[in-house]
Parts: sequence; structure tokens; C-alpha cells
Amino acid sequence: MNSLNRLKSFLYALLTSITFGLIPLFTLPLMAKGIGYDSILFYRFTMATLVLVIIMFSKRNLFR
Repeated sequence: MNSLNRLKSFLYALLTSITFGLIPLFTLPLMAKGIGYDSILFYRFTMATLVLVIIMFSKRNLFR
């Protein structure tokens, strides 16, 4: 693995850990407004799916 791929891998891992750590920052205000866990998870996974679809279509990858 060359150094550019190692750097990209490190940055992706860093970005993933940061976004995972920020989940409570966004869910706690929603829960304070009375939104349930199941609704929060549904919307979070729906948004992640839409982002994945956009990325895959932009790169012209198939889901198979």
C-alpha cells in the first residue's frame, strides 16, 4: 500500500470516528423534543442510505 492510500485510509478512519462520536450531539436535542429512539434510528439510516446511493451513482457503481 503506497503512502497516499495509507493517508486516505487514515483520514477516512478519523472522519468515521469523529462522526460516530458526534451522534449524541444530534440525538440528545431530538430526544428532548420527544422523538423516540426508533424514529431517530430510522431517519439516521435513511439519510445514510441516500448518501450511499448518491455516491454509488456518481461513481457509476452497481449495487450487485
